[in-house]
Amino acid sequence: MIIRNHLYPTAEQPVTVGADKLTNITLGDLTVGTTYRVSAYVNMDNPKAGASCQLRTGNDRSQPISASGRVVYDFTATATGHGISITSSGCDQIRVLNGICVDVSQWDALTGYKLPANYFNGDTMPKVI
Repeated sequence: MIIRNHLYPTAEQPVTVGADKLTNITLGDLTVGTTYRVSAYVNMDNPKAGASCQLRTGNDRSQPISASGRVVYDFTATATGHGISITSSGCDQIRVLNGICVDVSQWDALTGYKLPANYFNGDTMPKVI
């Protein structure tokens, strides 16, 4: 199976932004009306008490997190390209890394297979190969 990762830049290139800034992460070559799953690790630099961070694509959002960790959320494409924005408070800088965006049916198929141990990076996220 070929994994079609719609996340740019590539999953291996971390993106660092200041709080409440639009990232330069784009989702491209999407099919309008298809539901996609985004999974990315978010590193919150120096979070203060009550810190919060959330990723958003259009009107769809991840659950807020208060410390560094993996964020997963679904969105339905309304155009062939979308961007990811970050809403955050209480931290100096956000780093987004090890991300993937695939359609939900492909995600379900990938997580249902008995794949070799090295196919996953240790955080239940498929590697892009």
